[in-house]
Amino acid sequence: MASSNTALEDWSTDKTKGGHSDNSITLLEIAVKEFLQTVRNKMCQSLNPIITREEKQRIELLLDEADRYLRGEFGQPDHQTYGEILTKMKRMFYPLERRLFERRITVNNFRKSLHDLHKWLRAEKSFVGTEDEWLSKRQLERLEKLLPLYENWFLEKQQQTVEPPEEFAMNTAQIVARQHAMEVEWHSIIDGDAMDEIIEVDSRKSEWTVQDPPNIVSLILSIVKLLSN
Repeated sequence: MASSNTALEDWSTDKTKGGHSDNSITLLEIAVKEFLQTVRNKMCQSLNPIITREEKQRIELLLDEADRYLRGEFGQPDHQTYGEILTKMKRMFYPLERRLFERRITVNNFRKSLHDLHKWLRAEKSFVGTEDEWLSKRQLERLEKLLPLYENWFLEKQQQTVEPPEEFAMNTAQIVARQHAMEVEWHSIIDGDAMDEIIEVDSRKSEWTVQDPPNIVSLILSIVKLLSN
């Protein structure tokens, strides 16, 4: 869409020099034509898998209407007409591009989270048997089992060859939710031993006492603080 932006910039510059001159209208006409061609190209390429049938029909109607204006079927288009055509197309087209952009960001974020957790786990395993060791064997084992579960789900999601356009946005949200669930479960395992120690100590008592809750509250606050980081 860089070409249409350039044409629009040229039109804006010309407009400031002398109002809506013939040259400014010509530049805006070029910008409209370039934008329409960009829309057509992306509908057949990058956006084709994510556009629903209804969205495609609405865009095609707008493209047809714009072409008729450009051919002069409704009279010679003026500055206002070209501006209205661009506005209509952008309102329909930009949300589709944003939908695709959000999916790319979501996938990259999930992939980065997996990479960072793998890296962190390798570092922690290197501390086993040293004075820097602070995770139990049980915790390390649980973390090692956790990652493949989410990693396999993510790979299967990426390898899906058929994804109905109607489900595209919902699937993007699902990836975000899965990443959040993975990270929450990860931190809960790390904090697990602290909870186990409290339960183990307290299990020696016949029942909970009034003095016990502050320990629980302190633990919960620590977990919330860790999850917020």
